[in-house]
Amino acid sequence: MMASLQAMAAEQRAQLNTLSGSLNRSARGFEATATRPELARAIARSDSISLRLDQASRQLNQATGSMAVVMGRLERGEGTMGKLMTNDSLYTNLNSAVANLNQLTTDIRANPKKYLSVSVF
Repeated sequence: MMASLQAMAAEQRAQLNTLSGSLNRSARGFEATATRPELARAIARSDSISLRLDQASRQLNQATGSMAVVMGRLERGEGTMGKLMTNDSLYTNLNSAVANLNQLTTDIRANPKKYLSVSVF
């Protein structure tokens, strides 16, 4: 029984030595990786990217807020565009004015003497 216990203890000792060696190699590898300059540069780059994303997010939020204000004014009929969007009579009058201007231009081309008088002296 004593021999069996000694054999088991020797086996356990060997496994512990193997595990200890493996852990030591892993720790050295991790330490070498964690202290490399590439890792520091990658962390700095990710910090820089994170800052830029935060700035872009703030700017996008501001733009969205401004757009909401403009759309609200349009929907309430404020300003020229808002009135054009909400007032059918203004649209109709504008179309009429353009049609009349087209007729006048056509008539001026057809009868320029009626509208223009040119004298040299």
